Amino acid sequence: MHTIFRKLVGQSSLVESALFYARVRHWDVYPGTRRIRRGRTLACSCGHADCPTPGEHPDAQDWHRHASTHPQTIRWWWGLHPDASIIVPVGRTFDVIDIPATVGQAALGRIARLGLRVGPVLAAHARYRFLVVPGARQDLPELLGWLDWPYTDLLDLRCYGEGDHMAVPALDTGPKAPLYWVIPPTPDNMVLPYARDIVPTITYSYLGVVRDQRSETRPDQGPAPLPVQRAGSRLEGDL
Repeated sequence: MHTIFRKLVGQSSLVESALFYARVRHWDVYPGTRRIRRGRTLACSCGHADCPTPGEHPDAQDWHRHASTHPQTIRWWWGLHPDASIIVPVGRTFDVIDIPATVGQAALGRIARLGLRVGPVLAAHARYRFLVVPGARQDLPELLGWLDWPYTDLLDLRCYGEGDHMAVPALDTGPKAPLYWVIPPTPDNMVLPYARDIVPTITYSYLGVVRDQRSETRPDQGPAPLPVQRAGSRLEGDL
């Protein structure tokens, strides 16, 4: 196991995780907003009472220009705001395929059985976000058309790329948190899959999930939309 990653396992320091993302994964990072607990609810440090993504978005419009991999800059940022979230620009080193968690779980099982490559996978508010090679957002419409799958509109599949952002958790964040790594980024999964490598498996897995929910669907109707919980954040740029 990579020395830096081994040292970080069991640590909850956001700055150390941000440094790992920058130094090992070569992700530009930027300090985002913070979650503030008010009684039983979570508020956002941005001050907007109706913020849809508390503690999961940048706090500056020009943050893309300042996101950095420079260790001294990162330490300075989190020295000022130790509990700031970690924001990563999408489209530079990875794009994101975002699907309901039920489909994501089934897809990961099938990917493992087939021995396919998979990169980091983030769980976020009842959804799974698969990191793939940049360019997926441009390639996805053609790929879905090539698959000629009749239920594409029911997939609830979203793709994010250049201009979007994603909040990522500290490396040791557990599964009860709003964001946590199902498959964490490590030195062993540096090479990401292309969207074309996993999207066919996702569509196949969707059918499997639908079959498990057959009692809720009349046979003559075809697959029904999955009952997805839509709480929490979503990235920008829905396909």
